[in-house]
This record gives sequence, C-alpha cells and structure tokens, in this order.
Amino acid sequence: AAMARSQIDMVGRVWISLVQASLAAADTGIHLDRWTLQDAKAYLMSDTGLAPELSEILALRIAARPGYHSAQMISAQRFAALSERAQAVLGDQYSEPEFQRTLIQTGPRPLSLIERDVETWYGDRLAN
Repeated sequence: AAMARSQIDMVGRVWISLVQASLAAADTGIHLDRWTLQDAKAYLMSDTGLAPELSEILALRIAARPGYHSAQMISAQRFAALSERAQAVLGDQYSEPEFQRTLIQTGPRPLSLIERDVETWYGDRLAN
C-alpha cells in the first residue's frame, strides 16, 4: 500500500509539473507568438488533458497576466536547482523542511537574495 501511495504521489507531482510547464508555454504562445485564446485553450486541452471549460478559464487568466506563468516556471526550476545543490553539498545533513523554511522565512524577495540565503544556510550547517 505504501509503494502504491508513493507511485500515486509521484504521478501527481509529474502531472502538476506538466500543467505548470504547459501554462508557461501557453503564456509564451499568447504573448509572444500571438496565439488566440482558442489556440491556447486547444493547446492546454491536448497537452494536459484538462477539461475544455477549465482550459478556457486558464487561457483567459494567462492572457490577463503576461509573463506570470513563465516567471513561475523559471522560479520553480531555480528552486529545484537550489535544492539539488544543497542536497549535494549537505548529503545526509540536508533537511527539506529547513530548506523550505530558508526559502520563505524573509518573505518575497529577488531570487538572487534567496540563493544567497540558501548558500548561507548550508554553509552554516556545514560549519556546525
């Protein structure tokens, strides 16, 4: 049962990543390649399997917030890279809850400052 749950969790994470990447691609399609809302809706439906109604709502939201989903995707990729680097540096000393706390503890700020905070965090862990 635990293995099945783990597999379901993994599929869920992969599907969420697919949807996020598709939203970023539709963001680029609408705002750079001049897709119509219908083009974006069709793309989201075919790429993610989302229902037509939800795909239409998402296309409208993407149109209303240029660059938002692309920025979200870039941030997610940078956070994943930061996590991988911290895990490589810390090995068994790595703690996902502490990593997440480091990301959010001082609130919204530029990614360069978040990267510095993470480097300081794992530097402090290594020093102790």
